[in-house]
Amino acid sequence: MGTFDGLREAIPYRKRDWVNEQLGVDANEFAELLADPNVSPRAIARALTERGIPIPFRTIYTWADTARGR
Repeated sequence: MGTFDGLREAIPYRKRDWVNEQLGVDANEFAELLADPNVSPRAIARALTERGIPIPFRTIYTWADTARGR
């Protein structure tokens, strides 16, 4: 196994598309949660991590900010 073999399994650069793929039918609910100002981005990040989708909080915060029109 070479030094860079794990890169193929890493989270891709286009994280949002990858997350939507991982969520499947729940991708629409994810978009709704991002747009809902009553839902904490930290809670969304925690829920994704529990589902085995490790996305940094700061990334979720940025997506939520964009979805909420800020």
